[in-house]
Amino acid sequence: MRRNIYGKHHPDVATSYHNLGLTYFAQSQYKKALAAFKNDLEMRRNIYGERHPDTKASYLLASHTQRTLEAREETPQM
Repeated sequence: MRRNIYGKHHPDVATSYHNLGLTYFAQSQYKKALAAFKNDLEMRRNIYGERHPDTKASYLLASHTQRTLEAREETPQM
């Protein structure tokens, strides 16, 4: 919704992706969480640049989610 109002390059849209990623992660929907975090990261890199604290936080969440997803895929299901 915010993307329709503000466009693709607005901090509020990045925040929406961030929050969506957190929600998916909390629900153990790691693939959806990773997709949302990657959108968030891409937008924050374009808006703020690489060195901004929000961009760094987005890198951290995306990488943590990627590692979690990989670990879950490697664990045998019972």
